[in-house]
Amino acid sequence: MTLVEFEEILTGPQENDFTALCGVLAEDGKPADRETIWRYLQSVYVKDYSPENLRELVHIIYEQLFVGNPEGIVRQLSGYLDDNLPQVAHRVGDP
Repeated sequence: MTLVEFEEILTGPQENDFTALCGVLAEDGKPADRETIWRYLQSVYVKDYSPENLRELVHIIYEQLFVGNPEGIVRQLSGYLDDNLPQVAHRVGDP
């Protein structure tokens, strides 16, 4: 599929989202053009995990990154994110 074909199948909201994405992505510190961003999107691979498989994958990764019980680490990080994500998201969106 080419960029032109991709853009032809976008709905209004999807076109707006793609245009917004094009406005924030950069390559070598310069705004990236639509063709470059289209190539980036083509390289994205999305895999669907069941909740159980995802939980196992998270535990394996956390065991490699942290010392301690993975379940406890997940609870701690979840609690931290629940408490702080709104403030962090607000700061990221600030000019």
